[in-house]
Amino acid sequence: MPCLCTRGGFVGVVRMNGDEERTICIISSVEEPSLAGVVPVRDMVRILLHTHGHVLLATSSGLVAALEGTPGLEVHAIDRASGGLPARLARYLLSQLRNARIMVSHWNEVDDWLFFVGGDTQTLPAVLAKISGRPAYQLFGAASKRTFRSYGASPLMVAMLSMASRLNCALADRIVVYSKSGIKDYGLEPFAHKTAVRSRHIVDDEQFRPQARIGDRPLEIGYMARLAPEKGILEFVESLPGILEGEPDCGVRIMGTGELEPRVKGMLGEMGLEERVELSGWAPHGEMPRHLNSIRLLIIPSHTEGLPNVMLEAMACGTAVLASDVGAVPEVIRDGETGYLMRGNGPATIAARALEALRDPRLEEVAAAGGDLVRREYRFEVQAEKWRSLFQD
Repeated sequence: MPCLCTRGGFVGVVRMNGDEERTICIISSVEEPSLAGVVPVRDMVRILLHTHGHVLLATSSGLVAALEGTPGLEVHAIDRASGGLPARLARYLLSQLRNARIMVSHWNEVDDWLFFVGGDTQTLPAVLAKISGRPAYQLFGAASKRTFRSYGASPLMVAMLSMASRLNCALADRIVVYSKSGIKDYGLEPFAHKTAVRSRHIVDDEQFRPQARIGDRPLEIGYMARLAPEKGILEFVESLPGILEGEPDCGVRIMGTGELEPRVKGMLGEMGLEERVELSGWAPHGEMPRHLNSIRLLIIPSHTEGLPNVMLEAMACGTAVLASDVGAVPEVIRDGETGYLMRGNGPATIAARALEALRDPRLEEVAAAGGDLVRREYRFEVQAEKWRSLFQD
């Protein structure tokens, strides 16, 4: 029977039962820029509760409220970095000391360490994990030099974080990426001998499922992601005149928030598209099935990606997906079979490929095949067993 525990810097729930359980500690970084990290961390915690039974999590304070109350989970809040370079640098170093303190306080109870959501930049904790003699796993999701720059990190911070990541990879016992392409994307070729492919992505097919056939939905396309440079939002907005010229009755929905929101609104105003495009902000995750079922095509024009959750959730809802050929995306979307791929994400490319997809007589068939793939490969049981085999190696 679960019991609520509070102690010092964390609030959590410890599972009380007779099962033998192991403990894994997740170390993350204060550089996580937004609550977009909730779903990745939540799903990873769910998998690790299955493989271990008890999870310690050090994460940014903004994620604590979304995660507390989970049986078997103890959450330690670490302040996120913000401000200019001196403040960010100071907080980055301080976060390592705080993570180190958490590690030392649980030194004798942890069986495995997992560095996740920017944890690859936490060098002092990585050294401590090595000293502990327990296995340390480094999971790469979307962090990269390009991602660091998109979050506003200075060249000095980019260089420092990249060096820290390299050192952490050398210290780790195993490195985990979402796809084989991740080895090249993150420059992990020197560590390929200890790199494994696993995904933390889980899709609830009872929640994310088709509610309406594509042909019965409004003719509408959607963008559902952070309004950030690396997500390709500006290229998407610039593509809209071409899409709407080809399909004058097409509706457009942009869901998300981010630093580019004022610029997006300004661009739509300059194009005279304020009345044609719905800007609906960020939606709670529980409302996403309804939104995904109300469009025919989701467009993901990212410059860089790991494996987008919203892509898998859209596919599970029977919604067609058009995405950039980046990260793990092409290992899920086979062009014209389970979705549609773009080689490049310039506005003209987005517009041309979006019109091709919307006019494809096999659109519904392609979307259905994508949904079948997600239901087959991204169920909780499938992903959890893959991770269990990794920890048993």
